[in-house]
Amino acid sequence: MSNNPTSLRILDPGIRSLFSLESRWQAWLDVEVALAWAEAELGVIPHDAAAEIAAKAKLELLDRARIDEGWRRTAHPLVPLV
Repeated sequence: MSNNPTSLRILDPGIRSLFSLESRWQAWLDVEVALAWAEAELGVIPHDAAAEIAAKAKLELLDRARIDEGWRRTAHPLVPLV
């Protein structure tokens, strides 16, 4: 049984996947990318830094075991991603 309460209410697997932990994590990474591009546009960080953040902020490039360990260590779901 899933620990995601949404999975109990939404029967369509495609819609349900939108609420998965992985989708949430990727959305958080997408926010970090948007922030990096905004900071680059304002001159806060170099454009190359924003491009590198955008290239690397993909959940499939990250080590799931390290994310899980970071979550256990920090008790915070976002900290291990950033």
